[in-house]
Amino acid sequence: MNRKPLNRDVIKLIALLLMLGNHIASVFMAPEAPQAILLTDLGYFTTPVMCYFLVEGFYYTHSRKKYGQRLLLFALLSQPPFCLAFYPAHIKLYNYNMIGTLFLCFLMLCVLESSWDGRSKWLVIFLLYYLGCYGDWAVMAQTFVLIFWRLHRLQEERRAGFRDQVSSWSAVVLIVGIMNFLNAYLGNASSKDLLIFLGSMSGPLLAAICILFFYNGEQMARGRIFLKWFNYIFYPAHLLVLGLIRIGLG
Repeated sequence: MNRKPLNRDVIKLIALLLMLGNHIASVFMAPEAPQAILLTDLGYFTTPVMCYFLVEGFYYTHSRKKYGQRLLLFALLSQPPFCLAFYPAHIKLYNYNMIGTLFLCFLMLCVLESSWDGRSKWLVIFLLYYLGCYGDWAVMAQTFVLIFWRLHRLQEERRAGFRDQVSSWSAVVLIVGIMNFLNAYLGNASSKDLLIFLGSMSGPLLAAICILFFYNGEQMARGRIFLKWFNYIFYPAHLLVLGLIRIGLG
């Protein structure tokens, strides 16, 4: 009997809630406010989890074509609300939203699983990496997907144990911390600010704990169709609401 309490849908709902807190902090709070720092750091839970489930979904979906089409559709639908929330002055097409980044990651997985020769395959992956520099969670999301793709391949070959899972998630946590550290360092931040940025590892660490120790590999028994579409719709919907509130507050 599987005694782990959290299924995929519950973890995704937690991720959406923490993402909402992160975006509220980004849109309405001063960056140095303690509550903004807490919400921002915990919100870093979401992207590693979504990258993990993207890889899992890529292999378990009934139709990769439809999966990719859904990602592309909601990436396009989410761009105006994304700009409304974070760039209210104008719509930016070159700084795209997180679902757009996940769509690029999906394309990477398609290339990795293709029969192309090695040189062509890695050239296209490098191009997707470059395009990812213009999206939300630039480069990091693609790196996470590669890490989880490698882990999945090891698991398929029955060569991955718990230590490999821990190593993969440790790499994800460290990448988030290092990238935030570098951003603070390049911004001439003080030592106190650097310690605050290192706190960004708390969100990915929480994600690692949820997946490694509490995820049972299952879905909810009921409401799967509703939750699937809710997960997609929530992203542009909450950005639209935040953007409209921002405009209303002047």
